[in-house]
Amino acid sequence: MIDALTSLKIATSRPLLLLHELRKLRHNINYEGHIPSESELNYALEIKQALWKPVLTEVKKQIEQ
Repeated sequence: MIDALTSLKIATSRPLLLLHELRKLRHNINYEGHIPSESELNYALEIKQALWKPVLTEVKKQIEQ
């Protein structure tokens, strides 16, 4: 699923490949018991703010086609 999102042709303020970093962080939290630091949480939120709307808009556009 992440690969499909990173292959979208959209303009964002941050690279779409950062979605892999979010996946790794989530995996470490869920399966390895990692407790994220405040800076990791802020980093994840910055990525979300930069990517969420453009990705969501493009996915909706592709679904409607």
